[in-house]
Amino acid sequence: MTTISPPMTPRGARFGTLMRVLALVATLVSPVSALSASSACACPSSETSACTIATLIPADVTSTCDPSTLDSDGFLDENVIVDGNTFVRSINLSGLRRLGGELVFRESRFVTKFEALELTETGGDVRIEGATGADDFTQNIEIPMLRVVGGSFAVVGQTHVSFTALDVSSLETVNGFFNVSRNSNLKSLNITSLHAVAGGELQINDNHAELAVRANCGVEAEGLVNGVVTDLNARASSTFTHDSVSYCSLCTLDHAYMGWDDDLSRSVYGATLGSSTLRAFNSSYSCGSNLDADGFLNENLTLVVERNYDLTYDLSALKHIAGDLEIIFVKGDDSDDYAPLTSSQCDTTSTPTVSSWLGDPRNVSVNIQNLERVDGALKLSQSFSALTIDKYVCAYSPFDGCGLCPYTYTDVQVIYLEIKAPCASKADGLLESIVSDANERASSSVDSNFITYCSRCTCPTALQTCEFKDMVPYSSEDRCDSASGFDAYTSFTGGIFAENITIEGNQNIQTLALGDAVAIDGFLEVRNNPYLDKINLDNLARIGMHVNITNNADALLRVHAQCADASDVDFIRDLVVTEVFRASSVMTYDSHTCYSRQCRCTTYGGGECRIPTTINSRYSYCSTQDCMSSTEASYLEPYASTDVCTHSIMDEDTGVFNGTLVVDEASYQYTSIYGGTNTRRLDRSSFARLSEVTGDLILARSAFAMYANSYYQNMGNDDGNPFVNLTAIGGNLEIHATLGGENPNTDHYDFRSLESIGGGLYVSNTAAGSDMTSFNAPRLATVGSGGLKITQNEEITRVTLGALKTIEGDLNVTENVALQSLDVSALASVGGALVISMPGAAARVIAPCAAESSGLIASVVSDQTERSVSAIDVSKTLYCVETKCTCGGSNDWSCYPTDLVAYSSDYLCDDVWDEFTGQITADVAIENLSNLQNIYFDSVKTISGGLRVTSNPQLYEIRLNSLESVGKAIYVTKNSEDSMYANSVTGYVSQCVSGAPISYAVDQSYRWDSIFNVSSLYYQKDDMMTEQCFVPPSPPSPPMPPTPPAPARAAIESSVTLLGYNASAFGEAQRSAFIAVVATSLDIDAGAMTVTSVTDYVPSERRRLHQSSTSGVVVAFKIEVSDYSTATTVIGPMLDELMSIPATGSEPPLLELLQADPNLSAVSGVTAYTPAMYLAPPPPPPPPPPLCGNGALDPGETCDEGFGPGLNGADRAACDATCQFDALYVCEDWTASSCTCSNPSGVFAVQEATETNGAYEGGCAQTTCALFPDRCLPNGAGCLEGSWKTACVACKIGYYRSGAFCKKCGDNTAASAAVVVFVTVVAGLVGYRAAQVLDNTSTALIKGIISSMQYVSINVDVNIRWPAEMVAIGRWFSSINLNIDIIAPECVSGSFNWYYIFWVGAVIFPATIALVLMIREMYLRRAYVQTVISIDGDDGGYFIRAKSLFAGRDVKRHHSPDGSSVIAELQRQYQKRVAVRKFAVLLLTVIYLPIVRLCLQSYDCIYHGDGFVLEHDVDLSCETPVHRATQSMASFILLVVGVGVPVLVLVRVRSIRLRGDLDGARDLTSWGALYDIYRRPSDQQEEVEQKTRAAHNSTTMDEPSEKEFEDDASPAASLERGESSAQKHPSTKLERLCALLAVHYLTVELAQKFIVVACTSPRAANAAAGLLVVVYASFAAFVYFTQPWREITLSVSWFVIPNALNRVEVVSLVSQSVLVIITWSMNGAAATTAAGLLTTIVVALLCTRTALFLSERLSFMRERKVGMDDEHPDNARRRISDRMLALAMEGEEMRLHAFHSKTVKSRNQRKARYESTRDAIMVRAMAGQGNRAMLELARKMMESA
Repeated sequence: MTTISPPMTPRGARFGTLMRVLALVATLVSPVSALSASSACACPSSETSACTIATLIPADVTSTCDPSTLDSDGFLDENVIVDGNTFVRSINLSGLRRLGGELVFRESRFVTKFEALELTETGGDVRIEGATGADDFTQNIEIPMLRVVGGSFAVVGQTHVSFTALDVSSLETVNGFFNVSRNSNLKSLNITSLHAVAGGELQINDNHAELAVRANCGVEAEGLVNGVVTDLNARASSTFTHDSVSYCSLCTLDHAYMGWDDDLSRSVYGATLGSSTLRAFNSSYSCGSNLDADGFLNENLTLVVERNYDLTYDLSALKHIAGDLEIIFVKGDDSDDYAPLTSSQCDTTSTPTVSSWLGDPRNVSVNIQNLERVDGALKLSQSFSALTIDKYVCAYSPFDGCGLCPYTYTDVQVIYLEIKAPCASKADGLLESIVSDANERASSSVDSNFITYCSRCTCPTALQTCEFKDMVPYSSEDRCDSASGFDAYTSFTGGIFAENITIEGNQNIQTLALGDAVAIDGFLEVRNNPYLDKINLDNLARIGMHVNITNNADALLRVHAQCADASDVDFIRDLVVTEVFRASSVMTYDSHTCYSRQCRCTTYGGGECRIPTTINSRYSYCSTQDCMSSTEASYLEPYASTDVCTHSIMDEDTGVFNGTLVVDEASYQYTSIYGGTNTRRLDRSSFARLSEVTGDLILARSAFAMYANSYYQNMGNDDGNPFVNLTAIGGNLEIHATLGGENPNTDHYDFRSLESIGGGLYVSNTAAGSDMTSFNAPRLATVGSGGLKITQNEEITRVTLGALKTIEGDLNVTENVALQSLDVSALASVGGALVISMPGAAARVIAPCAAESSGLIASVVSDQTERSVSAIDVSKTLYCVETKCTCGGSNDWSCYPTDLVAYSSDYLCDDVWDEFTGQITADVAIENLSNLQNIYFDSVKTISGGLRVTSNPQLYEIRLNSLESVGKAIYVTKNSEDSMYANSVTGYVSQCVSGAPISYAVDQSYRWDSIFNVSSLYYQKDDMMTEQCFVPPSPPSPPMPPTPPAPARAAIESSVTLLGYNASAFGEAQRSAFIAVVATSLDIDAGAMTVTSVTDYVPSERRRLHQSSTSGVVVAFKIEVSDYSTATTVIGPMLDELMSIPATGSEPPLLELLQADPNLSAVSGVTAYTPAMYLAPPPPPPPPPPLCGNGALDPGETCDEGFGPGLNGADRAACDATCQFDALYVCEDWTASSCTCSNPSGVFAVQEATETNGAYEGGCAQTTCALFPDRCLPNGAGCLEGSWKTACVACKIGYYRSGAFCKKCGDNTAASAAVVVFVTVVAGLVGYRAAQVLDNTSTALIKGIISSMQYVSINVDVNIRWPAEMVAIGRWFSSINLNIDIIAPECVSGSFNWYYIFWVGAVIFPATIALVLMIREMYLRRAYVQTVISIDGDDGGYFIRAKSLFAGRDVKRHHSPDGSSVIAELQRQYQKRVAVRKFAVLLLTVIYLPIVRLCLQSYDCIYHGDGFVLEHDVDLSCETPVHRATQSMASFILLVVGVGVPVLVLVRVRSIRLRGDLDGARDLTSWGALYDIYRRPSDQQEEVEQKTRAAHNSTTMDEPSEKEFEDDASPAASLERGESSAQKHPSTKLERLCALLAVHYLTVELAQKFIVVACTSPRAANAAAGLLVVVYASFAAFVYFTQPWREITLSVSWFVIPNALNRVEVVSLVSQSVLVIITWSMNGAAATTAAGLLTTIVVALLCTRTALFLSERLSFMRERKVGMDDEHPDNARRRISDRMLALAMEGEEMRLHAFHSKTVKSRNQRKARYESTRDAIMVRAMAGQGNRAMLELARKMMESA
């Protein structure tokens, strides 16, 4: 076989060089070791056989070792040397990552395992050397992460048969020599990362003959020695012997048969990465890695294709490959079978065709749809540009012969390659998107017939009903692999459709039937299908990506899908599991059917109720007696018509059932087809495997009877019954309407493992006759918000929930007529109400000990409201109840464990016997039972308490055949009254030993109180037979231990040398004998003396010369004495006398005494006695602890520190060091064990400062919430939802500020912002148009509406307790103040702050508007001048000369014989200029207040934390340069706008007034908005001003003046003057002053707005509110006395308002004042009433202003112009006068005013245009820029005016 493949890229050499450099750098940058020269750590030689870092000790007395210096990075600056240790059995250096010195392990033959799993680097050698000349037991050496060795590396001499492999695959650099030798059984050595042996030779030799070495790829060309040994001399002396060596990693996959392909009509083979075998390509390569969980393969991978197979390589699990990925072709020629022919023979043959040896190219599919990165080259080709094969042929020239000839082919396609590529590579191609390295990309190639990039399916356009199996690829570049073979009911798919789906623009499809799948991994897009009216998704539980179901037959479309909550249907929420995809999903439809995953267990034909573990599991049952026909049924069926159950199964591995499970057969009995009555059952095995139900578990009707009939009472396997392994229920556990069955011995469900119920626990309506008489869940700890409800049960007598701690909802146990016992002895919390009613006289509730003092309700019900409706109606509530049992009754002759009952009514004995474990969990006291004869405890193995059997006169037998242990004493005595046979009781035990059963079943501490007094004893043998036990009588009880001596107060230390022994021979017997001899001689207790050490005696040089034998031991000892005086005066002198050499020179007295003892007879001499050294008495005991902290409440204390909780860690405790309560806390009692912060509402405090609450300080430190008091909660609860930080000054992310509160961001904030922007633009355009159309009165009324809204918005900003409704109104009105808070910008952008608001609202927006208006004005003015200059005339009339747009020639525009068109054009342009000015004036008065408000806000700084922050955005510091710059800009704007605008208005109006032009046509048209609606100054002033005006207005051309017009002799003129005279005749100086102020009222109004804004800036809410009230009242008084508005009568419907504008202004200002007063005075009380009242005032105010505006406009529109366009002015005046007279006679004052206003406005506008046009023409003509036509036209204009 010949393999054809391009050569692999030699990346290894580059990689090796790089790794050498990295290793050198790592060595250089490592911390410098300060290793001590004496450092040597070793393993201990005693105490423990496991050596760890913690147990390291100095190697000898001259060495140092401190393992505690191991730092947090795992660095230990020591040498570790384990040399010759024969005690240690294992060495585990876990935690050690870097070692400063060397690591040496040698000659320690009994160590079986050496581990340093985390070690990466050493500063010295790593040497592991086996024992010399002895067997070595080391089996494992594991240092897998070792990377750099600062010295040499050696593993030598390991001989154990199990030491076959050494893996140091991470080792890169060795700075000494490398030696792995003389390891007799080593067969595998992995050094794949070794790049440098820098300090010596490499030795790998004398290991096992089959040694296989895996070396680094980068040294393949040079060989291992030349590749890694850097020194040339060291290379020469290196040796490398092995059986095989592999350098590079190259893997391939073994393919296997995958099935028959009908389309190809042949077998298909393939492999799947991750499940198929991954092996080395051949013996020259290694393959040591597998695909990891992240889809990474750290190998090169070659896929082999052959000419004989169609192949599919599924690499869909591959995401990242570190090496190359390529396809090679094995052509399978004849080169291995035949000899070659000569070239001359081959030349005579013809080249065979490719097809003759290749056949048809095979189909090869490579699935890499999830591949993201290839670090090497990617070579996936189906063709070869040049290909040579050896083919067997026969030649006949120059001589005959048959053999091999080579043939070369070009451009040969050997396979048809199909590639399933990633979607991401579709745009740029596979190589650009996947191959990461440019060089590798250059050597890569992809050549394929068919590449598909994405998985996306659609429905054929011809189908009206479409299922998964019908789907096809969406396009030619898409795949749809799963569709054709999709079977939702196979375990292979698990009901998961692993594709994307797009069904778009299908004109035929009507029904989309996707109800089979339980999940779609991709997206689901169904759109623009006009006839689609039904989508079935009823089994679908999950969609992996987004959903888009839109624009179908939406008016008819019905969706069938699962719903989590039928009352709150949201398919996107329930189906789309990922939040990011949920946000981009959309569904539109007409109606829906809501399905739930609820399943009923079926028992058709008497089959057992079983929980299946495979999808769509079914069973069959006979439908006829001969069973010739049968019927199939599912094990689970939908519980209701809108439920689904097809895919509901129990996970076989975990036992989790996903959904709701219902067992509710109507009858446990059924009639079989043969006529008999049979019983239905539960399948024990499947129900026993059940560990969790994610939904509800509903057991009703015959469910308990079926359970009882399936329950084995005496099973050997306790895990085999239904429900015994059920630990959790996600929803409710419902048991109701249960019926009895055939097994009355079972009286309860066995929920022994149940620990949690997520919903509620409901047991109800279990009727009389039901065998279920108790409910037990001994491990149930939590019940969810559904609560616990046990009601209306007729048979239940006992409910045991001894582990239940938490009920999140209500606890309701009522209407249970037979209930006698409710055990909730661990209950700690009930979230709702607690109601218990048990009517029986003996009924009792077993409550927790902790509730005894306060009562059960007060102890567990935390909510005060729920506590008020809680009640307990029961005969007795028991606390701290003990469990103590006795036998059933005085009339019973025998007693079994099942007969145990409570010893009395004060004890419990419920469920104490566990037949499966043989344990009784209770004390057992069987006494005073007159008829009891037998106690059959044969199966009892353990009794947790004691066993007491006494005073039972008829008892003659007690069986304890299996008893192994008793928790307390056994007391069996004084039974049987027969005087001849007193205690004639036969006992049966499990062991025949002395003192049975006490000696083996009772703990030593209880044996003193135990007695087992029987007349005869039997035991149970191994063959289960019993036999009498004959044992010697028990020894008498040992005497009570002597009273221990008083504690020692002094001690004596000394030593003596005993000749004749060495240390190894002086053992425990000799030590004990020595102590006994000395203690007897000194008359002390032997326990007071201890031998502290025994060492070999080493005589001095002089003594060695005089002694023939120097063998001896130095015995050091210590004697403890009761007091110091006795030690120095009695014991010490006696000791000296005993051991010293007497004055006579004879031997010390001790010698004779020692030689007399058999254990010390070898003592030949006593010498070198060290005189007694007396140890001082220990210091006196510490004084008793102070009273404070002793855990008791002493006089003068309010609490005791010993019980302080230490809230917030060590910051502060509720009970301080002086045992006084800290004022910052409130505690329930003096123990301070349950405390909260004492802060009231409006004061901030938390127990602990966390990232969640953002507090600066915990420990209940209090901070007054001056800014937002309503946000701060009492009792340490922190802040109201949405706010955080100290004093609750900020809103959390996801919330926005609304008044004084933080509200949660909505879902469409961006849309709201767009709407506001749109409305703002529209309002601007409307305002510009209004400036052109409306007169000054209408404009003033609009300004009044806007001002009222602005004032309401400003008022709400004052931090008093505004109702929520007013806050909302103020928030919307704030848009008038350019306040973009209305769109909650915090919700649009998390980085949004106040600076954005300031710079946009106060700088950018006004500046932009001003620039636009200025440019517009300049443009219009220039166009007007150009038009005037261009006026010309001819014989045909007058025109404006202009240039054509394209030709550039002169054209005549606006041509008319009399020049009227020219005049009209000039007037139109003039009106545009006037409109710009009027709009600017209107806009300026509107935006003045918000600009000033924003500027003043920059100075609203408050002190918070450790500096000043901005009140309006506490995240901004007022002390930063940025804010200083902002304040500077604000000051400048305040000067220019805040002060400059009112001054500018004042100056402008005053200038007009002094010129006498207040009623001038042009001034009224341009500047009338500033003053026209206000009263004029007095007549006396006008007389003076009239003269000035006359002189000022004199021109060269005469024209009728306005005064002349007003002096017309018409009645209307007289009426108008009368109206004016009523206003313009003040009689006093004060009134004249008021009139003068009136004309300047706009300046006063702007000043008022400035003052109002300034009043809201103070942080003191009360001060701000008071100032506002004063300001509003002051200006209301000003308006009332000055009457600045012109007297205008307006009517609203039939209601007429004289002097309307002045009155409404006063009422408006008073109303603003009243709004503040009401809110301020009520201070949050009667919030509903206050909200209604305030809202009414605001609505009435705005409605009044709006009604006035509409009334004025309607009146204005009803009066049309009369004769204004008449050809003669006199006729026009006459008509106007007649109309005004008619209205006056009719009393239509409002209409008269409107008509007059409209007439004056029209006249002034016309006159202003004429004057402007005339003046412009005259100026141009006089300046020489005009012509005769211009002058003639000007003259005509004057005549017409």
